[in-house]
This record gives sequence, structure tokens and C-alpha cells, in this order.
Amino acid sequence: VLTDNCLYYFVKESDSEPKGIVPLENLKVTEYKERKFTFEIRSEDRFIKSAKTDSGGKMVSGNHEYYRIQASNQDEMKTWIESIQKSIFQRSVLRSDAGSEEKRDVQAMSNAKDAKL
Repeated sequence: VLTDNCLYYFVKESDSEPKGIVPLENLKVTEYKERKFTFEIRSEDRFIKSAKTDSGGKMVSGNHEYYRIQASNQDEMKTWIESIQKSIFQRSVLRSDAGSEEKRDVQAMSNAKDAKL
């Protein structure tokens, strides 16, 4: 399941709780050509920040360099790749916009302070 810039994965489709969560921040997704209908999610750093449930049901940090996910067909794989890329892009745009907004707020506060002096 892809929502809120995170990829949630389950053991079975009928499970109500995810087996793990992969935040999509600073990740890239590409087709993995060595296996049919497969794509790969990789970090720009060495490891992907993630969380998963251990055998006791406790949430622990994941330690993956990549995730490879196989779709049922070519169209499904392309849809997944496009959706994940869109989620990653939207998050990076929001982050850069927030930084610009923050800078504008600081500048406005500085200008107001100078005007009062």
C-alpha cells in the first residue's frame, strides 16, 4: 500500500497490520531488468530507513540496501514505479517549498524588526 509518502507491505493481502513500513524520503525507484516485472527501491545513502515487525510482533528498524518488488505484469510494474516516483517527487517539492517559506518568514520578521527600530 502506498500512502503518505510511505510504502506499507504485508505478509498476506488480508492482513490488517503491515509487516513493514518504508518511508520514501531520499529513495529512488527503477526497473530491475534481471527479473521480469520487477522494480527496485534504493537509497541515495547506503541503507534504507525502514521499520518492520519481528517474529515477536515488535517493531524494529529495517536494515536493507534495497527492496525488489515483482509485479504481476509490465503495466502493473510501470504503474507502481510511476506512483512511487510521484510520491517521492511530491515530498521533495513540499520539502523545498517549506524551506523557502521558512526563509521568507525569517526575512519578513527581520524586516519588521528593522522597521520598528
